[in-house]
Parts: sequence; C-alpha cells; structure tokens
Amino acid sequence: MVGLKIRKGKFEEGLEDPSRSLSSWVGEDCCKWWGVGCSNQTGIPIPNFIGSLNKSSYLNFSYASFAEMIPSHIGNLSNLLYLALSTFAYPLTPPISNSNWLSGLSYLKYLRLIGVNLSEAKTDWLPTINLLPSLLELRLSLCLLHYLPQCFPSVNFSSLSKLDISGNDFNPSIPQLVFNITPLTDLKLGNCYLKGSIHKSTKGNLCNLQTLDLSVNHLSGKITGFFQAYFEMQ
Repeated sequence: MVGLKIRKGKFEEGLEDPSRSLSSWVGEDCCKWWGVGCSNQTGIPIPNFIGSLNKSSYLNFSYASFAEMIPSHIGNLSNLLYLALSTFAYPLTPPISNSNWLSGLSYLKYLRLIGVNLSEAKTDWLPTINLLPSLLELRLSLCLLHYLPQCFPSVNFSSLSKLDISGNDFNPSIPQLVFNITPLTDLKLGNCYLKGSIHKSTKGNLCNLQTLDLSVNHLSGKITGFFQAYFEMQ
C-alpha cells in the first residue's frame, strides 16, 4: 500500500486540477474517488502485433490476465525458444481456424500452456506438438485435454526431458506412448483419470527418469514390477 501511495502521488503531480477534484482521492477504495470508474470485467486479448516481433526468442505471458483466443500470428515467431501462455481458469483458447499454429516454431525448446483451454483441439493437439523437434520441456497441465493414444506412428520427441500433462481427463489405461520417450527425466500424469495397472514392460526406455507422478488416478495392483525393470536397466 505504501508503494501505491507513492505512485498515486507522482501521478497527481502531473495533473492540473482547477476544480480540486483530486481532494476526493483519499482512502484505499479508489472506486470511490471522483472521476475514477471501476468495472468487474477483466481480461483483454493478446494483441495481434505480437506476431510481428519475429526476432523474439522469449515470450512469457503467463498469468497476465489475457483472455479470449490466442492470435495465430504467434506461430510466425519462428525464432522463439521459449513460449509461456499459462493462465487461470481456461480463459485462453488456441486459434480454432488454424490447428497447426505452433508448427512453424521449429526451434522452440520450452512450451508452457498450463490452464489454456485446449478442449477444441481434440485429437489435433498431439500431431501438432509432435511437429516441434527441439522441445526440451512441455507443460500442458489443466488444459481440458481428452485424447491421449496408447501409441503414435512417429514420435518426434527426441530431446524432451520434462513432460507435464497432469490434470486432464484422458481416462484410458496408462499410455505406452509416454513411456517410450527415452530422454524423459520428469513425467507428470497425476489426476488424469488413468485406469488399470502398471506393468513391468511399461518402464520401456525411461532409463533417465528421475521424477514420476501418477497421483490421484484409478490405478490398481503393485508398482514393484515397474521399479524392478528400472533397476535392471541401470
């Protein structure tokens, strides 16, 4: 509040106030100040001009209260290495008219879309992400995803070390797909409505795995076979 008072004072210094209206600017409730209007409506779209910043390598709009649709022009930022659009309560959605809006970001290493509403992506989200060969970290938790196949014809995640797709309603058995991404060190599949048991063969090629989160699922049986397979590969 001290910082707010200092900024308010600096702002007042630059105003002409012949009617002495600023005398009402007292107290902590600025909505009661004369000439100040307050609205319960928050959130504005990400501005389209962002797509013209084609030399940018780092773009982080996480939790910046942007809403509505992500402009497809972001897909023109071919030099991006880091893209974070994480948000609260699903106010952001991908450009529905262009399901491959990410495909041009071939140098992208870090993609964080936590809380972005990807429900309309349906089965397109995985083929689109698979077009990003340089990814090191992928975070798509709480994105209202409902599709995760057991296998995929050609997985392109040759560098992916961190994968977080927790908090989505996949509702299948544990997909063999994610357990065959060899470079993974961190895998988070918590709260995904997964069913069934973890078989010894599920360990696959995860010889680099350090963190595994399968919490808040509907798994059954023992996990000892999984760890046995892990130690056999060390």
